[in-house]
Amino acid sequence: MIKRLTRNFRILFYAFLGIQGLAVSAQTIGFTDGYEIEGWDASEIAGGTTEITGVSILNAEFTYTVRLAGGGVTSRTADYTVTVPNSGTITFDWAYTGNHRFFQAFEEFHVIVNGEEVATPLAESSSSGNFNYSGFDQAVSVEAGDTFGFRIGGRNFDSNSELDGLLSISNFRVVETATPGGLGLIISKNEVAPDTFDFQWSSRNGRVYDLLSSTDLSVPVENWTVWEGQLDILSDGEMTQIQAIASGGPRRFFVVVEKPAP
Repeated sequence: MIKRLTRNFRILFYAFLGIQGLAVSAQTIGFTDGYEIEGWDASEIAGGTTEITGVSILNAEFTYTVRLAGGGVTSRTADYTVTVPNSGTITFDWAYTGNHRFFQAFEEFHVIVNGEEVATPLAESSSSGNFNYSGFDQAVSVEAGDTFGFRIGGRNFDSNSELDGLLSISNFRVVETATPGGLGLIISKNEVAPDTFDFQWSSRNGRVYDLLSSTDLSVPVENWTVWEGQLDILSDGEMTQIQAIASGGPRRFFVVVEKPAP
């Protein structure tokens, strides 16, 4: 049976038969596994409104609108943030568009961690009329418990004292930092049936697991087969174990794949 991995699956770790598993970085694809859009916060922007919209699991939009009576718009920004569930590297594509009107208009876009702007601004420029900036594969390292997010906004000195901005984030993904020994798959001989093996790995509530296997590491993991019917294994909490699994030969590789529970 071939089990194809969809984008929201997480490959946790793999092991050679008979030795302790090696930890491999888990990957989250899209606004899921702690990055759900409903878990993000949007700050207020003086004289206007902010909004976060989940377009799809891979795409989200962060917007602001400012409407003042006149005299220009002094510099102001809005922050859109989420608490990081696990240490790792966040990567995304982006497009920042809008209109801060005309005279002395200015716009800016920063990535922020714990309220501080990190690295080089992704956009910081004067404009007149519509603006449009974009980028690909922006990567930011974060630690569990950090507040990660985006800061966008700007100013003008225009009698038309209005700001409109839209930040579109796409291809959002997170590669978590592997914890040495913390996610390791352990394979050991079964004491009752010595020709079979027991598998044990760290797990989480609300998740299910597939045990995939191959005899050839050159085969992409998404083409590995479910081994011995071990599909949608329910989590036992912090540690999950399955027992008396046939080896199928002297050389075999295994992957445990974590998925959201159905």
